[in-house]
Amino acid sequence: MRIKLLFFVMIALSLVSCAETPQQISVLPPLATDNLIVGQGQSVALTVTDERADPVLGSRGGVYAETSVITLQPGFEKKLQEEISRKLAQRNFIIDPMSLEVTWQVKLLELSYEIVPVDQLKDNIVVKGKLGFEMNNANKTFTKSYGATRVQPMFGKPSDKKNSDLVNMVIADMVNAMLSDQQVADFLND
Repeated sequence: MRIKLLFFVMIALSLVSCAETPQQISVLPPLATDNLIVGQGQSVALTVTDERADPVLGSRGGVYAETSVITLQPGFEKKLQEEISRKLAQRNFIIDPMSLEVTWQVKLLELSYEIVPVDQLKDNIVVKGKLGFEMNNANKTFTKSYGATRVQPMFGKPSDKKNSDLVNMVIADMVNAMLSDQQVADFLND
């Protein structure tokens, strides 16, 4: 009888150890400092919005994959807007929410996280994103989208930090592409 009880306890413990908890990622992308567009003292009104259909990026896996989801922390749009504003201010733009001169709308359109098995020991973590951008300048409009993908090989389960770093690197890749896009600079100075 004791052996059966011990067996059931061991099974229960192994199932619990395979469970992953949900994770909320704080958005702090490492934005570039070089090759960014340079303003000419233009006033810019910047907004960042979340346009994704689903706030869940994906699952961390485990036995209860449907509850071990990854999301972004609430209010991430404001943090991202502050980071982009800081970079623009460093590059000779004046950030003014009431500006009618130039308006920038940055929209998070897609962001996903997937664990793709490679073999018995190795998985690939695939993080993909798509950012929409719309700029209005003197009754002219410029729109473009920026995509990014990162694939990280992993042996075992990734840590919270590794997940956070990967998601933030994908966001940074998209924002850096936008902030260094020569077409954006040309449109601003046209």
